Amino acid sequence: MAVAEEELLWQIKDLTKVISLSTEVVKDAWKERYDFHPSGEFVFLPEPCPWKVALAGFEVEEDKVGLTKFVVLQDQRKLWRI
Repeated sequence: MAVAEEELLWQIKDLTKVISLSTEVVKDAWKERYDFHPSGEFVFLPEPCPWKVALAGFEVEEDKVGLTKFVVLQDQRKLWRI
């Protein structure tokens, strides 16, 4: 039982680390969206990360739900995705 508990705690720690780092990446991209495109409808992420929840949160905070139409990023294989 202790092994399962330890594994669960490691998984939770890793997940929270990934989420907090990705939130920072998305926050910076959200602030710079008008630099990427004047409409603000494009968000450029400089590195791959789980972005959907964080981006939705920033849209809600600033009352701009649905503003983002496209997210531009490179995946882990360095292929561009929109």
